[in-house]
Amino acid sequence: MNALTNRRLAVCGMAGGILYMISDLFLFLSRELNGGILDAAWNPAWRGMGEWRFAVSAWIALLGTGLLLCGFVSLYEMVRETCGKFWRLFTLCGAAGVCGVLLAHTQIGILPPLLYKAIMRQGLSDETFKLVRESISAYLLPVSVLIILLFYTQLAVILYGVLGGKFGLRRRVLLYVAGITLASAAIPALALSLFGIRGGIGGGESLFEGMMYLIPFWYWNAAERRIHAEKGVCNIEGTDRYCRAV
Repeated sequence: MNALTNRRLAVCGMAGGILYMISDLFLFLSRELNGGILDAAWNPAWRGMGEWRFAVSAWIALLGTGLLLCGFVSLYEMVRETCGKFWRLFTLCGAAGVCGVLLAHTQIGILPPLLYKAIMRQGLSDETFKLVRESISAYLLPVSVLIILLFYTQLAVILYGVLGGKFGLRRRVLLYVAGITLASAAIPALALSLFGIRGGIGGGESLFEGMMYLIPFWYWNAAERRIHAEKGVCNIEGTDRYCRAV
């Protein structure tokens, strides 16, 4: 694939992170909710939430997963072009994480409130829900943790490539990614908090997952500029003039 295609795939990856942030907001936004993934074990705000919110969250996350996969392809192509065999194989772990991120999203953010509402409809207590949740988590939570770790192998690759000079990008781009993510997550959260709506920061982690693909975007953008600069550059050999195509 050429640089332009890979750059577009990186943009799709960032869009996937934005969709996952929106998906998280459907789970966390509430006037009662403290917000964030750590509150997902149990929250009283679930009583007043419509089940449609969790269904919408799942569908948005499904679309976001497809876009994140596009971002991963762009990242892998960058690694394949710049790094050795070990890092190419190591990057493939990220593919497993991206493919499984929807399962982790469902297990951590969607399943608990749906289970809670079903138990409440049967007239059972909060303690019953907590016991059931603990029983399920004993089997599913380790899988979700593994998926998250596999997903973040992409971050390890990015750090290696940027700090080690493999990608030809300045180290300060890592600060740019962190700054863009923080601003994009914090500003809407602060705006919502002015209206008493909490949980806006809950999508910040998902947004960061998409903003990681800023690195391949900048890499392929620079590569495309280099290609355009090289095309049509004329050289002279004796009396013959020719243009070198790349």
